[in-house]
Amino acid sequence: QTPQTFGELRECCLMQGVDLDKLLEQNSKKLRDKERHLLLIGFPIPAFHGEKPSRMHWQALKLPTLSYGKKTQKGFRPNEQGYRLRDRRDVLKDDLRLDWIRSENWDSEQLSTRGRFRFELTQKRILIVGAGALGSTIAEMLVRGGCSHITVIDADLLKVGNLARHTLTLNDLDQYKSRAITARLNIASPQVRAVAICGEFPPKEPVDKEACNDCDVILDCTGSDEVLQSFDKFPWENNKAFYSLSLGYGAKRLFCFYTRGKFTHSIFRSMLQPWLELERSENSDAVMPMEGIGCWHPVFPARNDDIWLLASLGIKWLEASLLDGLSKENQMAIFEQEYENGLFTGVHLRTLL
Repeated sequence: QTPQTFGELRECCLMQGVDLDKLLEQNSKKLRDKERHLLLIGFPIPAFHGEKPSRMHWQALKLPTLSYGKKTQKGFRPNEQGYRLRDRRDVLKDDLRLDWIRSENWDSEQLSTRGRFRFELTQKRILIVGAGALGSTIAEMLVRGGCSHITVIDADLLKVGNLARHTLTLNDLDQYKSRAITARLNIASPQVRAVAICGEFPPKEPVDKEACNDCDVILDCTGSDEVLQSFDKFPWENNKAFYSLSLGYGAKRLFCFYTRGKFTHSIFRSMLQPWLELERSENSDAVMPMEGIGCWHPVFPARNDDIWLLASLGIKWLEASLLDGLSKENQMAIFEQEYENGLFTGVHLRTLL
């Protein structure tokens, strides 16, 4: 059974060739701060009963407060020798009842057993350019799928109108979208290391340029020609994978572009142009909604559920193209939603160029 006293724990450790007291003495100087500290005990366990050990399980217990200040062994000065003697006799004595703490395995593989992306994607460092409705949704999905290294760049502040289809909340109003999103991502998983760049792309500060260049996958979610044109001129290092995900009018289509090594805006534009012309002809009579009363600029119409649906497809296409199309360049896919009498009937891949 589990050791119930410190004496039983000492005996168990000695049977494994571990001198528990010596290990504690090596670190006790750092623990004499009048606080109780956790001791993690790791031991190998198998995935299935009867098999060889395949992972380490860490079980926590709470140590008592170690000797400090004037609390020393009688006749000894308040130094490490005096403290250790008192600890052995009065604090960590054999009949001390152990205070076991409920412990869980937070290893990345353990936390993602319910579903994660392929290893080849989760190990990538991803730069997301644009933290709007599509970018925030993509970022959320990537982190929930096991991606841990995310950098988000955006210069916009969150406004109340954004809440209809954004992952952020009222608590984030008037904050930089990139900063608020990375704060949200960092508390979504203990493994996530999300970094925010509060500004336009390309960044001006050397440290921000370095952060962008540290990424393996460059993912544009802005739908901005100016941003994509800047991809041409930015001094990228190493062999990047470039993606652009953008929505058609009303989020009825998702345009996905992929290339590797170098992003050439003219190629991207030539592949997208026929679809933009089709969008214009289909929506020539459309009236863009206005946000507020007065001379407000029109806003892009799209329902939140449509954005999440197409963002999910974009993620699947990104993963597939990253794994299967590493040597291929200049791919474009268009996902199109189907409606009949106003009711959604499905999504299909309209074309692949």
